[in-house]
Amino acid sequence: MDNFETIMKRIDLKVARTKAELYIDAYYEQGMEIDELFEHIWYASTVLLPKLEVQVVIDSNDAIHISSGSAGYVDFAIDPVGMKLPIKCWIHTHPFGRAYFSGTDISTVSVWEPLMETAYVLGGVGHYGFWNQQEPTQLQIYVNHEYEETQVWNKKQGEEE
Repeated sequence: MDNFETIMKRIDLKVARTKAELYIDAYYEQGMEIDELFEHIWYASTVLLPKLEVQVVIDSNDAIHISSGSAGYVDFAIDPVGMKLPIKCWIHTHPFGRAYFSGTDISTVSVWEPLMETAYVLGGVGHYGFWNQQEPTQLQIYVNHEYEETQVWNKKQGEEE
């Protein structure tokens, strides 16, 4: 059986996840534009949570769906009830501080491409990658809000080039 400290850590993490979700949701409800939310999503991922990935999905009804995962992976623990397709925007963090699409991210956008308009990956404040349906095998990466480079992958194989 788990000892008391382990149980308390699990409780603390559940509380932190709830706080992070409420924090992001509160800023979204203020009517912020997507890019204005980046700083708050990053704060939730790196300060409110112990450097855990956070994902935010904005659906076709402009409803927000938020979840957090491990330091390297995030999904929805429970199916996001009420999410309406197509997805307007998928945002997720890389709390270790680098904006790029991992192999998992590339697979995600490749599968969801017909039903997802845009996606962002955050690697810090002002450091992000932008993907859209019109250029489905490219991620435009920005540092300090200025274009830095383009990550390109092979659509058929889902591998970086």
